[in-house]
Order: sequence, then structure tokens, then C-alpha cells
Amino acid sequence: MQEGKTVKFVTFNIRLDWQRDGENNFVFRQPLILRTLDREQPDLICFQEVLPHVAAWLKENLKDYTVVGCGREKGLRGEQVSVAFLTERFSLMHMDTFWLSPTPFTVGSRYEVQSDCPRTCAELLLQLTGTDQVIRVVNTHLDHEGRPARELGLRQILRHIEEAPLFPSAPVIFSGDFNCHPDSEELRVFDEFPEYTSV
Repeated sequence: MQEGKTVKFVTFNIRLDWQRDGENNFVFRQPLILRTLDREQPDLICFQEVLPHVAAWLKENLKDYTVVGCGREKGLRGEQVSVAFLTERFSLMHMDTFWLSPTPFTVGSRYEVQSDCPRTCAELLLQLTGTDQVIRVVNTHLDHEGRPARELGLRQILRHIEEAPLFPSAPVIFSGDFNCHPDSEELRVFDEFPEYTSV
């Protein structure tokens, strides 16, 4: 990153809007979400567990940000991993969405060892306004049931980053909900890609 051009980033599992959450339902969490983001003042936000109506709410309320993402189910419906970036701070150069599966560009596809939930990865190339600095932002939500599926998904994403044809040396922000602890076995996949560090 160029000197003086720091980027503040947060990742935020916003949690699904479940009626069964009662007093913790999304409608009651909205003010807390907005207060938290107002306090943090991030340049970039990676969200997980974003339903379509929640994506619409984010776009309506995060007025200084551009919010992008698509549903993971067939027909591009359902939950998504969204990325929000300050519109004045960045220009979107490229966006890619792929499914964690043997057929990554088949909408709704998944690994056989995975839960019934398709999983996606969103990748953005962003240019910092007024500079030649480009950063790669990668956001995902790994499977919640099986370690093998998380390992396959993580390895697939890291290979995707490694093989990027456009600005391959751009700094990478790789984030998401990995559905595991920092010392979990599946995170040893990072050892196969020593240029990346798990945090």
C-alpha cells in the first residue's frame, strides 16, 4: 500500500433475519449495526449472511458506500456475501462471484461433502481514487457443517487468488466467516500457500 494510503476494513457477519430470534431479530439489531459502522468508519466492509431484503436495507442506509453481491441459490436468490466500499474512495475495476464447488460458475453448485447450502466467494478489484494503487478484496462464508467442505472451499479460493490474471501482485484482503476456530485443522490449508497469512 502506498505511504499515507491506509485502508480501514471490517468484516461483519450480520446474521440472518430469523423470526425465531425474538428480541434479537434483525429489525431490532438495525440501530446497533448502524451505530457500530458509524463508530468504526471503515473504508471497506465485508458482510456475510445477507438476505435480499437486508441487502436492500444496507444500500438504503449506507449512503456513502457502494454495496455489491448476489444470492447464492439458483436464480441468484437467497443469502449472499456482500462487499461495501466508500464510493468516493474507490473505483470498482472488476468483480467476480464464483461458487465453492467443482463447477464454480454454475449458480447454486456445491461440493458433495458440503451441507445443502451453496457457498460463494465475492472478489473485487478496487482502485484507490487518485492513485495507481489497486487492492483485491475477497469475501466468503465457508460451510457450517463439514471440515472437508471448508478445506475444499478454502483451497479453491486461495488457488483462485494465486492464479488471478488481472493485477496478480495487488495486495489482498481475504476475509469472511470461516465457521471454525483460528487453530482449526482446516486452516492448515494456508500452509500450502505461504504467501498468505490467516488472521
